[in-house]
Amino acid sequence: MPNNKKEHMIQTKESKKSFWSVFTDPVILLFTIIAFASLLTYLIPAGAYDFSMVGGKKIIDPNSFHFIKSTPTSFLGLFNAIPLGLQAAAPLMFMIFLIGGAIKIFDSSGAIGGAVAALTRKFGAGKSSWVLVLITTFFLFLGGFPGMLEAAIPFAPLVVGIAISMGYDVMVGIAVPVLGIAMGWAAGPTNPFTTGIAQQMAGLPMFSGFGLRFCLWIVLVLLVNGWILNYAKKVKADPTKSTVYGLIDNNQFDAVNLDELPFGIREKSVLMVFILTIATVVFGAMNFKWGMTEMSSIYIIGAIVGGIIAGFNASKIARTIMDGAKSIFIGAIAVGLARGISVVLQNAKILDTIVYYASLPLKGVSPLISAFLMFIFQSLLTFLIPSGSGLAMTTMPIMLPLADILHLSKQVTILAFQFGDGFAHLAFPTVAVVISYLAYTKVSFGKWLKFVWSFMVLVYIVAFATLSIAVAINYH
Repeated sequence: MPNNKKEHMIQTKESKKSFWSVFTDPVILLFTIIAFASLLTYLIPAGAYDFSMVGGKKIIDPNSFHFIKSTPTSFLGLFNAIPLGLQAAAPLMFMIFLIGGAIKIFDSSGAIGGAVAALTRKFGAGKSSWVLVLITTFFLFLGGFPGMLEAAIPFAPLVVGIAISMGYDVMVGIAVPVLGIAMGWAAGPTNPFTTGIAQQMAGLPMFSGFGLRFCLWIVLVLLVNGWILNYAKKVKADPTKSTVYGLIDNNQFDAVNLDELPFGIREKSVLMVFILTIATVVFGAMNFKWGMTEMSSIYIIGAIVGGIIAGFNASKIARTIMDGAKSIFIGAIAVGLARGISVVLQNAKILDTIVYYASLPLKGVSPLISAFLMFIFQSLLTFLIPSGSGLAMTTMPIMLPLADILHLSKQVTILAFQFGDGFAHLAFPTVAVVISYLAYTKVSFGKWLKFVWSFMVLVYIVAFATLSIAVAINYH
C-alpha cells in the first residue's frame, strides 16, 4: 500500500506538471491569447479614428475618435484568425525560412563553427567569453542601426549550437541574439522602422538627436554583455545553476567539438562570403530601404556562392537550404500565430478604443511624468502591436500632438516610444523573435520570464534614467 500511494503521488505530480506544461508551449499559449483577445471583443466597445493619406501613409487625426458598431469575433472568427494571421505574416515567415536555409549552408560548410573554434583557440578555452561578446555585439549592431529585428530568428540553430558547444546552456544561446537584437532595436540610433518613421511623422530631420541614442546603445552593449557573461560564467562552473537544468536535453541541438574544427582557406573564403552577405543586407537596408524580399534574395545568392566555394553540388545546396528551413519551421509558424492576435483586435475594431482610453491619463501631468507614462503606455501596447513600425503609425499621431499640449519635446516623445516598443519585446509572447527562439528550443515562456525578469528591471531603470536626462536637457 505505501508503495502504491507513493506511485500515485508521483503520477499525480507528473500529471499536474504535464497539464501546466501544455499552457507553456508557445503555440498553445498563443492560441490561448487569441481566444482571450476574442473574448475582449465582447467587452470592449468598437471605436475608430479618422485618418488621411499623407505621403502614401495613413495619418490619424488624434481628435477624431468615435464609437462605431461593435462586431465581436464569432466562434468561426476565432479560428479564422489563425490562417489570417499566417497570411498576414507570410512575407516575414518566408524570409525566416529562406534566411534560415541560407545560414544552414554557411554553417554546414564549417566556416562559422571553424571561425568560432579559431577564436576560442586564439583566446584560449578560459576566455571563450570573448567569443560571446563578439556575437552579442554583432546582434546589438543589427538591431540598433539597420533595424533587422526579425533577421535574428534564422540564426537560432546556429547560435544555440555554438553556446552549447562552448559549454553553456540553451538560455545563453537564446539570450545572446534575443537580448542583443532587442536592446539594439530599443536604442535605435539609426533604426529606420522606429526612430526613422517616428521622426518622419514628427517632421524632424531623419535620425536627428543621434548622440544620446548612440550613448544609450553603448551603455546597453556593456549591460547586455555583462549580464549574459555573468549568467554564462555561473552555468559553466555549475550546470545546476541553469534556469532550464534537467528540463532541456542539449543533445537535441547540433553541438560540435570546437577544438577539432578546421579553419583553412576554404572555410575562410566561405566566411568572407557570409560576412559580405550580411554587410550587403545592412548597407541595402540603411541606404536603399531594402525590405524582407531583398534581404531574402541576397541571402539566397550568398548561400549559393558559399555552397559552391564549400564544394557542395547543386543537389546538396538545395537539400541543405531545405534542412535549414525545416529547423526553423516551428518558430516561423509561431510568428504567424502571434499575428493572429492583432487580426482579431483589428477586425473587431477595438484596437483604436484601447489606444484612446490608454492615452487619457497622459493629460494634465508634468512633462517628466508624461514621458514616464508614455513609456509605460507604449510598453503595454507592444503586447497588442508587436510591430515597431505598426506601433509608430498607430500611436505617434496621438502622442505627438499630446506632447505639444504637455510641453514635452517631440524627441522625448519618440524616445519614450522607442523604449516602450523595444524593451517590452523581451516580456511578451506575441513578439516574433522571443516566441520563435522559445519554440525552437522548447523552453517554456515561464522559464524565459524567470530568466529575463531581473535584466528587464535593470533596463527599465536605464530607460527611466535616460528619459529623465532627456527631459532635463530638453532633448531636441
